[in-house]
Amino acid sequence: MAAICAILCSARGTTDMLTRRFESPVGGSDKSASLPADVDLASAADFRIGLLHAQPSSLHLQFEETKATLEPRVMQALLALATARGTVVSRDGLVNLCWSGRAVSEDAINRCIAKVRRIGSQSRAFEIETIPRVGYRLIERHEAAGAARKSKRRARWSLVGLALLVITLAGLLWTWRAPAEPTAPPIAVANFTALNADADAKLYADSVSTSLSSALVATGASLVSRDRPVRSLEDARRAGAALLINGTVRRQGDTIQITAAVDSTRTGTTVLTKDFEAPIADAGALPDRVAGALASTLWVWIADSRIERDPAVNEGILRIADSWGSLKSRGLARDLARAKPNSAAAQADFAWITADTLSQIPSEQRIGALAAARESARRATKLRSQFGYILPCILTPPSVPSADCDQALRRAVRSDPEPPFTSYLFAVQLAESGRLRDAGTVISGALSQAPYHSVPLSFRMFTLQMERPPDYRNELPAMRALAQRYAPDALKDVNQYRAAVANGDLDAAEAILDDPVAGQRIASNDDRALVKTLFRAIRSRQPSDISTARSGCLPAPLKWGPTDPIFGTCLVGLTLLGDLDGTFAVAQHYWDVECCAAAQLEERWRASGGLTYPTLELFGSAMAPARADRRFIEVARRTGLLAYWKSGYPPDFCLFERVPVCALFRSH
Repeated sequence: MAAICAILCSARGTTDMLTRRFESPVGGSDKSASLPADVDLASAADFRIGLLHAQPSSLHLQFEETKATLEPRVMQALLALATARGTVVSRDGLVNLCWSGRAVSEDAINRCIAKVRRIGSQSRAFEIETIPRVGYRLIERHEAAGAARKSKRRARWSLVGLALLVITLAGLLWTWRAPAEPTAPPIAVANFTALNADADAKLYADSVSTSLSSALVATGASLVSRDRPVRSLEDARRAGAALLINGTVRRQGDTIQITAAVDSTRTGTTVLTKDFEAPIADAGALPDRVAGALASTLWVWIADSRIERDPAVNEGILRIADSWGSLKSRGLARDLARAKPNSAAAQADFAWITADTLSQIPSEQRIGALAAARESARRATKLRSQFGYILPCILTPPSVPSADCDQALRRAVRSDPEPPFTSYLFAVQLAESGRLRDAGTVISGALSQAPYHSVPLSFRMFTLQMERPPDYRNELPAMRALAQRYAPDALKDVNQYRAAVANGDLDAAEAILDDPVAGQRIASNDDRALVKTLFRAIRSRQPSDISTARSGCLPAPLKWGPTDPIFGTCLVGLTLLGDLDGTFAVAQHYWDVECCAAAQLEERWRASGGLTYPTLELFGSAMAPARADRRFIEVARRTGLLAYWKSGYPPDFCLFERVPVCALFRSH
């Protein structure tokens, strides 16, 4: 599971280059509960239900002699239901409270409620009553037990009754002894230190510690109790923390500079450091941005530590995640895989990162690199079957949507209704096959685990803009506000550029391209000039502009080498110009996945470094004229999409467009 973090540990990842592919209504019969607008665990007060004592900020529970640590989502649900004692909380209310209103599967809600029920059963403090088609109600155990005790005193013990009692007690004993949900070791957050006497520096030092604690809890971390202040590594060790986060804040002239460090209490060494800087005028948002960046990186460690019990592996993966996408990170992953051959996470990480960096590996070394990666993938799958998607989805050319990959990913996601990593990869695969509704639902799984991470934030905004569901005008602004606060880069990245282009929103696309930082990240100067010419031609309809744009998108075949996402921009731009001949000429540069024998396809894939053109732009509203053309069937065939759609996974556009390609599999 660890390795899939790769695609979330880099703001570029799959879609930034040529790729491999709650106040919510609460009802009762005569009353309603007033619940908070969202369940903020970091600031929530401790509460009791009978003998059960819960501390939301640290995710800790205690009843009798038993102590437990809950998953953040389970603690949120317990807090929401406890706040509304005796009153029904609807399923929609729970989604708004615990998942910030994001789309979430029925399985995820059921799984969360099942865990809350288990707590009630183990602690004998409460029961959760299901109100069919309405929601759930928390009932303290003594309320439900009073009438039952009177009835039992009048009842005679029969043999059947005794047998039932024995069975019930056996069930309770089994539940009591059921293993606790896997949780990550606690993290200690020390107060950041202001390095000068400047009042602004002290203010930001206090703010960043508070913001960071809230972001970490929302990301699934268990924090050392606020009753135990931590000032040093030794304090963190005594508190039982595995990691200590500390840092400094300095005012330097007109800027605020923040340095954050993550230290291992096991070794006493610094695992990673991050530096942040902003002008005083803009520094008010800096603490939240620091919190978002650190929580996003530490999400990898939090998720892995729930399953991987070797701290050395988890610390190693954290180091790898901090430099993901480089040959340095591949070297770290290779060393970790060799040192930890029985760690599924270490093996999967190495397989993943090799595929991600294949184009950087010298061509003569790629055969050996792929062989090693595939062996690690097989070993990871043997150690943990959830990794079974790596080979068919990541390490098999040409990494396009396929029935085998789809099934492997579905099995991985089904093993955990809220998968922290696989959901992003699955969402990309679904989006690249035109199944944007499913992609939006799946990416919400990743976002619920890493709510401040720029990659799932950006991709959820992408799916909203492409699909435009009935409530997208409410959800999209909420996503943008979240990104603006914690991950502003998500608002100006390649996903947002793609969505704007695919929907024909040239002004929005151009604004992103004109951003000094985002523009350089998306395209070279020459490519930006081509896009400017193409957009000008679409607006002016002047023959000279159209001719220049067409020749830029259709150079001589031997000189063809458009970068992504300019390739997709040409597809959409020529379609908007009504030049469908040009559109389909550009589309000829998609790989023909049926071109040749498997060995030849492998050789071609390896020679290209595993790079292929994504198909995301094909499914925007601007490409509707091209989809209505019979030549689109050939595009679908050569990209492998037609075979995938025929296997039982048709694209969304076939629900409302009567186009030739859809007639080929409507009967399937």
